[in-house]
Amino acid sequence: MRRMIRRIIDAMPFEVWANIIILLFVLVGPFLVHRIERNLEAFFFVMGALSALASRVLSVHLIGEALRYPIPITIAVFISGTLFTWGRRWVDRG
Repeated sequence: MRRMIRRIIDAMPFEVWANIIILLFVLVGPFLVHRIERNLEAFFFVMGALSALASRVLSVHLIGEALRYPIPITIAVFISGTLFTWGRRWVDRG
């Protein structure tokens, strides 16, 4: 049994092990540490950066994509939040 487990461990590259550990932190961390729960966005950002580093895919292109793609989502959230704020006044009166 030990030999079989050892073969499995040896067969998996560092990138896989590192990302499994990061995944466990992401799944369990917010439930165990209140500070992580209060700062989820920063925690996920750090875990994503660590995963990109461990996978050796961090590049200028990836950073550019990460900065460019959230902009439309941010604009949509801002617009919908504004509409809900204005709409709430109308709904509260009715």
